[in-house]
Amino acid sequence: MTEALAKYGTMSLADVMAPAIRYADEGIIVDAQLAGSLANNAQLIGQFAGGALFMPGGTPLAAGSRLRQPALARTLRAIAARGRDAFYSGEIAESWTAELRRGGGIITREDLRRYRAVWREPVKSTYRGYTLFTMPPSSSGGVTITETLNILEGYDSPAPFGSTRWAHLLGSAYQRAFIDRNAKLADPAFATVPVAELTDKRYAARLRATIGTTRATPTSSLAAAIREGSETTHYSVVDEKGNAVATTTTINNLYGSGVFLTSAGFFLNDEMDDFAAQPGTPNMFGVPGCAAKSSISSFRKNPAEVRKTPEP
Repeated sequence: MTEALAKYGTMSLADVMAPAIRYADEGIIVDAQLAGSLANNAQLIGQFAGGALFMPGGTPLAAGSRLRQPALARTLRAIAARGRDAFYSGEIAESWTAELRRGGGIITREDLRRYRAVWREPVKSTYRGYTLFTMPPSSSGGVTITETLNILEGYDSPAPFGSTRWAHLLGSAYQRAFIDRNAKLADPAFATVPVAELTDKRYAARLRATIGTTRATPTSSLAAAIREGSETTHYSVVDEKGNAVATTTTINNLYGSGVFLTSAGFFLNDEMDDFAAQPGTPNMFGVPGCAAKSSISSFRKNPAEVRKTPEP
C-alpha cells in the first residue's frame, strides 16, 4: 500500500492513515454485528492474547461498548512516520517474528528485510464493451472473474437480475471458473499458471457449452470433464478526476490464526491455508489443493524439484 501511494497517491502517508489512527486511539462503538462476531469466535480469540482486549474478564465485548486499541494506534503511528520500514524492521518486526518462533513458525527477520512489493501486469479483459483491469496471480480473483464474465458474455443478453435463469447461469459460470481456480491457479513465482488459456474467450465458449438450460451440473462430473466472508475487507475509492480503485485484503479465516500480538495490536493471518500442505489435502474450507498450490511448501525442501514441476 505504501508503494502504491508513493507511485500514484496525492496525499502523504500520515494524512492517509490519520483516520485509522484516530479510530484505534479514541475507539469505536461495538455494533451488533461485531458483538456477534466476537461471541461466535470467542473460543479462537480466547486461546491467545487477544482475549484480554476483545473478551475482558472472559466475556466478549457487548454491543454499545467502546473498543479502544492503543497498541494498534502505536503501530499505525510508527508506520505513518517511518513507512514500510516501521513494519518490516525494528520492534514491530521483532515482536511478530518472535511470536512465530514460539509457535514453530519459519518467517525470520531476514525474510522481512528482503521483502519487496512486486509490480505485475494486470489481467486485462472485456465484457460487453467494457474494459476491465483485474488482479493477476498470485491473486486468484482477476482470472476467476474474467473467466466467469467470458462465459456469461456469450449469451445474447444478461438474464434479468434475480430471475431463475440469472441464478442458474451465474452459478454455473462461477462453478466452472472456481473448478479452474482450485486446479490451475497458484503463485507464479513457484508454478506455471496458464493465465492466457483461462482468460481466453474461446476457452470460455467451450465451458459455456457444458452448461445446460434447465438443470445444474454436479461439480463432481465437471471436475472430471474440465479437470479440475466475513473475514475480508474491501474498499472502493473514486476521485474527482474519475479514477476508481477497488481493493480487497484478507486474513483468510475470521480473526486469522487467532494469534494476537499484544505489543503491536493486530492478529496474525492464516493465509497460507489458501495454498496446500500437499496435493489432495483439503484446506479449512474442505477444498483439496492441487500440486501447483503445494509447490511453495515443497520449495523450501527441494527447490530444484519444484522448478521442474510441469505446467498444471
